[in-house]
Amino acid sequence: MRVLVLGGSWFVGRVVVEEAAGRGHDVTVFNRGVTAARLPAGVRRVVGDRESAADVRSLARSGPWDVVVDVSGNVPAVVGQSARVLADVAERSAFISTISAYREWPHAPVDEDSPLWDADPDHDPGTRRWDPDAYGPLKVGCEIAWHEAVGPQRLLVLRPHVVLGRYEYVGRLPWWLKRMRRGGQVLAPAPDRAVQPVDVRDLAQFLLDRIEQGDGGSSTSRLGRRRPLTARCCTPACRSPPHPPNARPS
Repeated sequence: MRVLVLGGSWFVGRVVVEEAAGRGHDVTVFNRGVTAARLPAGVRRVVGDRESAADVRSLARSGPWDVVVDVSGNVPAVVGQSARVLADVAERSAFISTISAYREWPHAPVDEDSPLWDADPDHDPGTRRWDPDAYGPLKVGCEIAWHEAVGPQRLLVLRPHVVLGRYEYVGRLPWWLKRMRRGGQVLAPAPDRAVQPVDVRDLAQFLLDRIEQGDGGSSTSRLGRRRPLTARCCTPACRSPPHPPNARPS
């Protein structure tokens, strides 16, 4: 299977690329080439900026692909521009969104049918600075942009909870691991505070499984634990001896 990953050098995208290559797929990544990430053998990198219409059109000439996986889309207008060009050279599409797409989260439990934020697929906020209040609505706008570009039968959307693990750059899990390593007394969150972390490796495997099974048709999945963990479980786990690289905590 020919796979195009938009992004592919940071965190989720990088793990998706490794998983896809490890399964024997023909993988191409498209990014600006700013992050010096080592790609698996056989993975092709096309350097370009998705905000440049000319770069995206040039990328399209490297197709076709069986699926395009968008892990880097955050600005609806930019995503729409890319999606409309790539719609003609990719059979299916997958967009990695976020649990923040749900209007009621985190104040109430949500599922795939919960209401989303209102959003405009043509919106460009004019800044690329991180805004936690705008993040959810912008991701919904990106979802709509992909939906309008490729149609309801060719799109898979995943909305994961907090993603942790290998190549993480935000500093959530690494901060706790480093703090526990220093030792001494640690100020911890309230023990009953709920969290629903998703291991980035599980996210990548789930995504590729769904793609290989041919899932699409406006299929949307909210990814998280069936029963949330609490800080009472997570914080002490950061003190535990490390697991082997490919192992999962029980």
